[in-house]
Amino acid sequence: MERHSVAASGGNRLLLLAGGAFSGGTNLNGGELRLSSGTATGTGLSNITFHTATAGTTGTGDNAPTEKMIIRGNGNVGIGITPSFKLDVDGDINISLDNNLIVRGMSMLAKNNTGALMNIGQGSYMVWNQTNLSGGVPALGYTNFVNHLGTGEGGFTWNNTDNMTTFTDMMTLTMYNVTNPSLGIFTQTPNSNLEVNGSFAANVITTAVNIALDHTHHTVIITSGTPTISLPAGGPGSCPKRIYHITNTTGTPRTVGTNTYVDLFGTAVSTIPANTGISLVSDGTTWRRFK
Repeated sequence: MERHSVAASGGNRLLLLAGGAFSGGTNLNGGELRLSSGTATGTGLSNITFHTATAGTTGTGDNAPTEKMIIRGNGNVGIGITPSFKLDVDGDINISLDNNLIVRGMSMLAKNNTGALMNIGQGSYMVWNQTNLSGGVPALGYTNFVNHLGTGEGGFTWNNTDNMTTFTDMMTLTMYNVTNPSLGIFTQTPNSNLEVNGSFAANVITTAVNIALDHTHHTVIITSGTPTISLPAGGPGSCPKRIYHITNTTGTPRTVGTNTYVDLFGTAVSTIPANTGISLVSDGTTWRRFK
């Protein structure tokens, strides 16, 4: 019955229910519920569509059911759209808290130099809160983006677009082999572990008072006064490979506190020469001047 015959009554419910297993039986399966579209011939196909009525305005006007989901004959599923992929959704997708989205396999087909699509065997994985990611070391709380190299060079790119047709390369992390990752900013072909095709900036401060250097500092310019510039209290072992640039624009040497550094002559020094700029790097055991 398409319409209810009783005034002011909603539509009737249609229940499709497969048969249940024998009561009291052990590990018995329930009956299979099969929905099937019709048999097609030749190049024809058949679909299964799902229609629902969207709420309208208050009143007695009909809200005719419209298609909301379709399963096409090739197995593609579309929600709000005719699908071109195994799952095609026109709208937002929400993954509730404490659940994961895991993508495994091909994230995009690549094109060869003739423009033809080819399967190069690469795949992408995105995993949140994975435990024991590598070597038994917990990675709880991390979002792990993993690229399976397959037969390609592998890596990640970050692009910018305003039309989904033209893309500007913002950053590329290449992986020519597992021991040689290279990060390029505004270049897709970095030749060093880090290559920036343009300018870069680091923190610069001026001071006329005592200052204790830490991870927030990079370039320090002494403009006046008699300040002491203290290297990190934890010593060079607390921040291996860290670099500081210190410029003393005053006419008097200024004191380096906490730790000394080794100058270009191999001598331990505890001052910054007058009217001089120096560059220091921690080798893990000693602060060394290299410029």
